[in-house]
Amino acid sequence: MCKYKEFCSAFNKIKRKAKLEYYREAFNSNRHNIKGTWNIIRSLISNGTNASTLPSTFTLNTTDITSPQCIADEFNTFFSTIGHTINNAVPRANTHFSDYMKDTTRIDNTFYMGPVHPQDIINTAKQIKSKTSTGHDDISSKLTKETIGFIATPLSYF
Repeated sequence: MCKYKEFCSAFNKIKRKAKLEYYREAFNSNRHNIKGTWNIIRSLISNGTNASTLPSTFTLNTTDITSPQCIADEFNTFFSTIGHTINNAVPRANTHFSDYMKDTTRIDNTFYMGPVHPQDIINTAKQIKSKTSTGHDDISSKLTKETIGFIATPLSYF
């Protein structure tokens, strides 16, 4: 029995090394071929099985359902009513939300932002990754970083 375990251990070690080397070589040979790379990844993930693993029957209130249409209808009914069901199951609170607020007599519709100094803007801009891609404003982070010294002062007054 001891020799068998030693053999199995040695075999598994060799098998792991061979598998590692096989996939390393496969990825290297497809490093400029994205389709080939994804085929290798798919083969690793799916392990050759593409068949559906859904059960053929579902049980609802001790009744087995086998018709795909009935199963779909029951799932639809469940998911379209679950929100309402959970809402009705949650007990109503006896406390009004304003009871948790410190001062409900003074609620402003404004907010205040403290002054921002140009050096704060420059320091923040330096932390951004330099990229040439642009956002919705058509300005790249690279351009922003290159010009931040000129625009930091006007930006600090907004």
